[in-house]
Amino acid sequence: MDLNEFNRRLNEEPRSDDPELKQARNESLQHAAAYRDAQQFEDKLEQALRLPVEDGLADSILEHCLGKESAAQQRRLPAWLGIAASIAVAAVVAVVLFRGEPVNAELRDAFVEHVQHPEGAFKSNQPVDSGRFLATLASAGVEFAGSPNDVTYFYPCDIGGKRGLHWVVTDDQGQKTTVLMIPGQELASAHDFRFEQVPARMLPTSAGAMALFGHQGQDLDELASRYSQSITALPTSAGI
Repeated sequence: MDLNEFNRRLNEEPRSDDPELKQARNESLQHAAAYRDAQQFEDKLEQALRLPVEDGLADSILEHCLGKESAAQQRRLPAWLGIAASIAVAAVVAVVLFRGEPVNAELRDAFVEHVQHPEGAFKSNQPVDSGRFLATLASAGVEFAGSPNDVTYFYPCDIGGKRGLHWVVTDDQGQKTTVLMIPGQELASAHDFRFEQVPARMLPTSAGAMALFGHQGQDLDELASRYSQSITALPTSAGI
């Protein structure tokens, strides 16, 4: 089953246990990632709809969304029509709830633009020189408390007109994750997105904004957690 058909079926029934869908997600990392994203969205939606509702809140929402006169008319509708209208209002409320923090689209686009030109970043499976890696990070005001022994490519670069850092992590299974960083760049919160079916995450750290791209569809949680804990800002910095 191709990915477009898989996504169409997921949109129709996200919680489906259809054997064909199970087989597709077990045989493809991209299908598995799409299924995981769909389940996470359904979980968030169900959680939002389980929020406790204060007395009179429903009427307040109706008046806010429909106006006082229309809200009063909705209350006088037959029961089944009232339920249908309430469901429609709930959908509007769910959209508002899921807006969350505004996405820094300019920063995301800069990361995406840069990752489209890997320039041989995936060719090597050998670790880079750890001394050079740590020294270059330090010159950019970034301190790394972990071990760079899984970093197989590293180079300072330009990301969206700003001085950045570009490295590639190769794990034990040979899966490669691109890591991009703009030292000193502020980011309010983490943000997951997809680029050409590749799972990606923008990640704030105390030393700047990062972006991770899992090119084999791998889960980014472990690496994001590791860098969140191991990367900090140095008290003083020099240019790259």
